[in-house]
Amino acid sequence: MRWERLFDDLAAQWAAAQAQERAGEIADRTRRERATVGLLDRLLAHRGELDVVVRGGQRYLGTPVDLGQDFVVLASGPARHLLPLSALVQITGLGRQLGAPSEATAARRFGLGYALRGIARDRAPVLLDDLGGRRLTGTIESVGLDHIDLHEHHLDVPPRRDQITAVRTIPFAALMAVSSA
Repeated sequence: MRWERLFDDLAAQWAAAQAQERAGEIADRTRRERATVGLLDRLLAHRGELDVVVRGGQRYLGTPVDLGQDFVVLASGPARHLLPLSALVQITGLGRQLGAPSEATAARRFGLGYALRGIARDRAPVLLDDLGGRRLTGTIESVGLDHIDLHEHHLDVPPRRDQITAVRTIPFAALMAVSSA
């Protein structure tokens, strides 16, 4: 009788130890898996609005609609905001979920420079927020390896020579956001 209780107690201890070991393995595996997940992976899987703060303090509310190697594009109504990942300070609303991206938000293989060259080729007027907290308006004239040249002008006029108020060279590192006008 005494041994039965002893073996029952040993069996209960063994079962508890096994359960604790499994829980530890699951927690460890979860931590290891999370350690391999990048910000881009989480942005790919996210559905819904985000509140993003960039260096300089500017906030952008929107839903991720496109991603590149080193940038995210947020949609906020008809406006689009291209944000370099290196400019992001904090993101509110980003879930922990991972999953297969939809076709609409599949990550592009190209980087920030390529995206900016597309905007420059389109000759679309932009709002540009820089690291110094300034908001510039104009047209991206050219894109170099690590900088852009912005022809500054009012948004309601075309970028003709007599309308350009300044030509500004802005390093990629100082770009916080490029937004559609």
